[in-house]
Formats: sequence, C-alpha cells, structure tokens
Amino acid sequence: MKENRENKKVFAEKVAASMNANAEYKDRNYTPVEMEMIINTMLEQLVETIKEGKEQFFTGFGSFY
Repeated sequence: MKENRENKKVFAEKVAASMNANAEYKDRNYTPVEMEMIINTMLEQLVETIKEGKEQFFTGFGSFY
C-alpha cells in the first residue's frame, strides 16, 4: 500500500473523531464502525443513483455520473 493512501477504516476513524469533536454531535459518541456503516451506505446509494442514469453532485466536492 502506498504511503499517501488511506483505507476506508482509517477514514471512518477520522470521521468519527471529527464528529465527536463537534459540539453539535459530542453527546452522540459515534464509533468508527458506525461511521464505516454510514460511509458504506452513502457509497451504495451513490452507485444506485448512477445506475439509474442520474447524475449525483455534491457542491464543493464533485459530480458523479
């Protein structure tokens, strides 16, 4: 694995830490496992949207089609 790459698990750990540091979400105490499940669900939905022939866009991030 290249040094400048991260897998989904590491990404989920960072997202969970970021969410837990946010005052709005601090009482929720998200786990990396929950974040990975959320990320998986988002990616699955993105794939389904594209399979339906629709374009998905996220302002400030990019478009997928």
